[in-house]
This record gives sequence, structure tokens and C-alpha cells, in this order.
Amino acid sequence: MGFLYPSFLIALSALSIPVIVHLFNFRKYKKIYFTNVGLLKAVQIESKAKKNLKRLLILICRLFALASLVFAFAQPIIKENSTSMRGSNLIGIYIDNSFSMQAIGKNGDILTEAKRRAKELVEASSPSDRFLLLTNDFYNSNSVPWAREPMLEALEKINFSSSVRDISTVQDRLRENSKEFNGGRQSYLFSDFQKSTFSERNFKTDSLSKTNLVVMAAGKHPNVWLDTLFTESPYFQIGTNPVLHARIRNQSDKAIDNGSLKLYINGREVIPVSYNVPLSSSKELSIVFSCREPGIQQAFLVLEDYPITFDDTLFFSFEVNKEVPCLVINEKSEIPSSNSDFVKKLFSGDSLFSLTEQNDKNLDYGAFKKNNLIVLNNLPAISSGLSNELMKFVQSGGSLLMFPSRKADISSWNSFFNLFKGPLFQNSDTSLGRLSNAGLSQSFFEGVFEKIQDNMNLPVVTFHYQVNNPVQAGQESLLKLQNGESFLDLYHRGKGRIYVCSTPLEDASTNFARHAIFVPVLIRVAVLSRPSPPLYFYNRKQDPILVSNTTEGTEAPYHIRNPGKTDFIPEFRNGESVQAIYTHGLPEIAGNFLLTREDKNIAGLAFNYDRKESQPSCFSVQELEAFSKNPTWKNVQVLGSDSNQYISNLADISGGSKLWKYFIIAALLFLICEILLIKFMK
Repeated sequence: MGFLYPSFLIALSALSIPVIVHLFNFRKYKKIYFTNVGLLKAVQIESKAKKNLKRLLILICRLFALASLVFAFAQPIIKENSTSMRGSNLIGIYIDNSFSMQAIGKNGDILTEAKRRAKELVEASSPSDRFLLLTNDFYNSNSVPWAREPMLEALEKINFSSSVRDISTVQDRLRENSKEFNGGRQSYLFSDFQKSTFSERNFKTDSLSKTNLVVMAAGKHPNVWLDTLFTESPYFQIGTNPVLHARIRNQSDKAIDNGSLKLYINGREVIPVSYNVPLSSSKELSIVFSCREPGIQQAFLVLEDYPITFDDTLFFSFEVNKEVPCLVINEKSEIPSSNSDFVKKLFSGDSLFSLTEQNDKNLDYGAFKKNNLIVLNNLPAISSGLSNELMKFVQSGGSLLMFPSRKADISSWNSFFNLFKGPLFQNSDTSLGRLSNAGLSQSFFEGVFEKIQDNMNLPVVTFHYQVNNPVQAGQESLLKLQNGESFLDLYHRGKGRIYVCSTPLEDASTNFARHAIFVPVLIRVAVLSRPSPPLYFYNRKQDPILVSNTTEGTEAPYHIRNPGKTDFIPEFRNGESVQAIYTHGLPEIAGNFLLTREDKNIAGLAFNYDRKESQPSCFSVQELEAFSKNPTWKNVQVLGSDSNQYISNLADISGGSKLWKYFIIAALLFLICEILLIKFMK
């Protein structure tokens, strides 16, 4: 005979209580003296013996009644000979150890409860059964069947993981790991079945294997979390005051009043922000801070919430730049023309920019990657070599601003445009035109104009190239002429941008360079020229991290480091101008990290836990049972972790007969016997 819940047997120690009461009867008797008690002596002896017998029988009934109750709660079963009655079975057990399992149930966090229930399942199984264990980590060591004792040890070692898995992915992995097993198969999925990771349509059933969904229900598990973070400007410049936008979500049972959000940069608290978020809603906060020092900045936002805490901190990294490096490529001319120095005068007169110049006959292609923006200033032609280098520059994240010459070789320009499927220059047009205000409300011009009026005085154009510019993905028309023809278009290609102006930048063609709109447009192009890398990444993701190839000539590996916590070498793949870094699911923890090579800091990286499980909404047992009535769901059983049906399942899997009902009946019979002894035995 075995027990499904052997821990209840410790209650047998309570049997000592009625025994102690019986042995030490502290009732006091009052002595009464008679003149002659000789006649009563025999009666007294006989009555005492009967009374002792009665007490002993009552004690025995009480002990058996109490013991029967203890055995009933321990769920006794008679196990059959598993080697002769049935063959070996394979039992797949999935333990959802994601952060959502931090929610509090009746006996603590529901991950601990899931492990306890899984242990009971293993202990109730036949010694010949084998087990597959699967958690969200998908460790390779769990791909082979285990015996009972190793399985119990592995269950004990399960801890919370930052990995998030859809139930359909879990089923595929269990099916893959069990396909070589020839015996009977069934699986138990212990999870809270969050709506973000479980879908009725994607749930896959198996006609050859029974699937048991064990719902680890928690009480109310409200959650308040930091959802997303973004900035207004993709470029951080020293001496500026960038604005962070943080979104906080509240899925708790009450509104948040005067909550506290703190911003830390390089380990120092910068500014606390109070916030209010209505019930079951979200709030976007704007946080202004100062860029006071250049270089890599490691930062994080944090709020306070309980019991789900993995999403209360959002790490991010950014780099503050001293200046924007720009390169202007001019046509080589024996007679310099001040009429084409508008770009030089703008960038060289502002400390925000660092300007270098080259001519089209003596180019240093190696200097391209050191700049954020390249300006082709009235070039008559674009050689094939220059075209290839410019495309590499754009693909790696740089920006290119193009002004054609009045005497441009249209075929060479169109050859370059064909490389990125851009516009095509056609004939020149010398008719008088004026820019339209139709595109000034776009995000590119945000903050440039206080108010856009219909009668705005915009630049005039006396010479431009007609452009064949079919609408395509990644294209924006920033400025147009009033007749609808293109003036300045933006093309997103690779990680960079290409700006094409249809007019030479000279007084003979337009007064654009002398108009008030010229300065904000070019500054906007320069500031957006090389956006900063993402503020943060989600760990356990497989997306590559792209970095500029600024360490040519070395084969030294990259390191991703968090001092005192972790240091690992990621995979990297060389590109022409960028390198792709693959972390393959690492790091497992959230935090601020540094990407280094030969002890040189290349970039700041921040990894956060996936917010997919922050939404606390879960499917109930009743909802899953309703799904199970779907004809496409075959061999599926929904079990509550505390339900009688689950307890019955443990007895079924053990291959034995359940005896708890008989012990309940025995306890009742012994209690009846005790009552009869007290009432009728004189």
C-alpha cells in the first residue's frame, strides 16, 4: 500500500494526546468516611474494574477513529505489480517557470505549488515509468527520459526564468523529445495559462497522447509595470535636454495616485517623477533630463510594485555625442565659387557640427564611415566607385544629402538612383515655381514652425530637374513645388537615409539657401543623420545587434559585460560596414551591459525582460473546459491543481485502487462505537 500524500501521516503523532489524557487522569475524588465499609468493598472492586475496561475501549475507538481520518487524508492506494500488469509509460511534465508564476496562490508562489504537484505526480507513478521534464529554458539535458529519482531532483532545482514560451511551442518540443519512445505517452502542463501565451486556435492535440492541462490558479495578482520607453530625438547631444517618454500600465485592483518613478543615470538618481494611472489603464510620462557629459550612458527607470516585480525596472543605454561629423563633397574647380559654399558656412559656423571637405577628384573613401552625414554639393557626375561607397555608407546607417549640378550628367545620377530603386531625373525645367506648404506638417518638420499659414512666403525655384518618382515603400515627399513636382524627397534604405533635391544649391536656380527654411531643414537632416542604436533590447531574443565596423584589422572577439555579474562572447558576423552581433538568448538577466573589444568600449547595451507576461490576465479552469469541448481538441483534460479530479488522476496514474473512502467509513464506525460505549455500557 502507498499514499498519494504521505506528508499527512505526520498527523499520527496526535494519537498520543488521548493516550496521555487516559494515563494521567487528573480528576480529584473526595473521600467520605463511613463507620463500616466492609460490605461495600467487593462492590467497589467490581465497579472499578468495569470502569477501567470501559475507558480502555473508548480510548481504542478514539485512536482508531483518529488514525482512520489521518489515513483518509493521506489518500492510501493499493499499488498493483506494475511490471506484470502494464508496461512502461512516458510522462511528459512541463513546468511554466516564467515570471508570471511569481503570483501568489494559497500556499505561496504558484511555481512552488506547481513543483509540489509535479513531485506528487512522479511519486505516484510506477517505478518503470520514465519522465520528460521541460521548462521555459528548453535545456538540452531535458531531451532524454529520466527515471523517478533523477526527475525528483530536477524538479527541485527549477527556478524562475526570463524565457517566455507559447504553449504550442512547448507542445512541439515535448512531441519532438518523445517521438522515439514506443510505450504509452501522456503529458501534464503545469501553468497559469496566460492569455498572452495561450491560444485556443494554436493549441495542438495529439490523438496518440493524452494532454492534461493543470491550471495553477492564483488569487488576485494585480500588476503595475513599465511597458515601453522612447525618445523624441534619436540623437543625444551634449548640452541638450532630451525628453524621454515612458509608458506605465496599471492592471491592479485600484487606481495609482502619487506613484513614484525614479530615473538613474550612471548609478546616480537624476530625477524622481510622480504619476497617477487610472484603474485598468496606462499613462505616458514625459521626463526631461540634461546631457552633461559625453560618452556611453547607462541608465534605468524603476517603480515599486508587488508581488510581480520583474517588469518594474526598465534599463536603457545611449551615447551622448560632442558633435555631428559631416562631410561635404564638392566639384573640383580652379575658381572657387562662394555661390556654392552655403553648406560649409552653415556647418562650420555651428559648434554642433564638425565639418570636413573633399573634392570629387580626390576622395578618401576610408573617411566616409567617420561621418554621420555626407553632402554631395552640386556634383556634375557620380562615378561607379563613389556610388558603391555611398551605398555602403547608407546601408550602415549614414545619411546622404544630394544636390545636383546645373550641368549634371543625368545618366550617371540615374545609375546611382537605380542602385536603391530611387527617382529618375528627366529633363530640366526653367519655369518659375514656388514651394508648397503641403508637407510642412510632417514629423520631419516638427518644432520648426509655430504655425503653418496658407500664405507663407516659401522659396522660389527657377531651375529644377523633373523627376520620375513613383510612390514606393520607404519614401517620403518632404517638400514639393506648387505644381506637385518633387523638390526634396527622403528614401529610407537599409539603416540609413537618402535625401534627393531636384534643384542645384545655387542662387541661379533657387533662393532656398538664402531662405529662413534652409537652416532648420539642413540641421534637421544632420541631427537625424545617424540615429542612435535602440535604447534597449529584450533578452532571450534572437535579433542581431548591428554595430559599425570601427575595429578593422583585428580578429579579437567581442565581449558583452556586466561587471561583477556576467561576461560572455557573442557570435559576430562581418559585413562591409557593419557587424551583426548574435547573443543566442543571452544574457539571462536584465541590466546594463558594455560591448567591448580588446578592452575598448564599443557601445552600451541594455537588456530587459520581455513584457509579454506582464499582462496578468489568465484563462480559468472553466474557460479551458469550454475550449476542450471543441471537436478539434482530442485527448485533452483540464484539471485544477486542487481539484478532486486531479487527486483522482494521481491514483489512476499509480495503477492502484483508492482506499480513502473505506477509511472514512471506518472512522465513522469507530465514532459510533464510542458513542454506544459511553451511552449503554454502565
